[in-house]
Amino acid sequence: MNGLLARARWYWLPPVTICAWEITARRLQAVYFPPPSTVVATMHGMWFSGPAGR
Repeated sequence: MNGLLARARWYWLPPVTICAWEITARRLQAVYFPPPSTVVATMHGMWFSGPAGR
């Protein structure tokens, strides 16, 4: 049970960090600090847009 609680206490960190990154990046509107939603959308477009052999 202690291991489960320790994991549950740690699992809040990644979502909170990503939300903070999203909010901060949108407020700053910096070119070199894009929000994670933009990064994921761009990564998806680049990953699936080329030929399979590349």
